[in-house]
Amino acid sequence: MGKAHVAVVGGGLVGMALAYGLLRRGCQVTVFDEGDDAFRASRGNFGLVWMQSKGAELPNYARWTRRSTQLWPALAADLAAMTGTDVGLSQPGGLDMALSEAELAEKAARLEQLREEIHDYPFEVIGRNRLKEMVPEIGRRWSAPPMVRRTVT
Repeated sequence: MGKAHVAVVGGGLVGMALAYGLLRRGCQVTVFDEGDDAFRASRGNFGLVWMQSKGAELPNYARWTRRSTQLWPALAADLAAMTGTDVGLSQPGGLDMALSEAELAEKAARLEQLREEIHDYPFEVIGRNRLKEMVPEIGRRWSAPPMVRRTVT
């Protein structure tokens, strides 16, 4: 093994995306990976890479995360063009349940602050009817307050 400019620790979804991006920029990269038994983002998040509420106290991290969600479609297209394999990227956003009106208000305020700080942090507070449209399987007895829906479009 020769010398590398950059070492990436972890060969999961995020690590390999980083290595790929660095290679495209002309860096020599070595990836160190524990193997298929490692618990990494790909396994822990079932391959999900989404904004969640990342960066509530760190707006620069929130900007970085937001930008990465915007770059994933181009990466997916590049990989499909290079390999002929569709990676199945889907970015529908996520749901974040609140168990009380107070918790909902706190979550929505934190996300609104992020939106004000980074100017591009899409989310909406949804009620039970909208939730039922999105998740028809939700039971009739669902009585929790509205939820926060995070989108990545």
